Amino acid sequence: MKTVSCHTQAPAESLLGTLCSQIAWVDSQSQMLQGLIQRCVDIPLLHRLQADLLEMKSRATALHQLGSTAVMDQMSDQLSVAFYREVTRRTLDRFSRC
Repeated sequence: MKTVSCHTQAPAESLLGTLCSQIAWVDSQSQMLQGLIQRCVDIPLLHRLQADLLEMKSRATALHQLGSTAVMDQMSDQLSVAFYREVTRRTLDRFSRC
């Protein structure tokens, strides 16, 4: 009988990976929206793009706040937590420049 083993990530690694993927998506969408806003000449579309950009900023803020929770401080891989916090901080910094 053959034994099959399945390697899975620990819950903390999976959570941090998912959160990092989310902030990366928010960051890329935000950069795309900023580029579109700069070139947009249609006023109704411009308002929609600006609203979408505000939604991305709201998501980035929420993801950043997750990094500051006590649950994150209790995770065993504090290097990954520090990386996540830095990535979210940089994303929010890009919002302050636009």
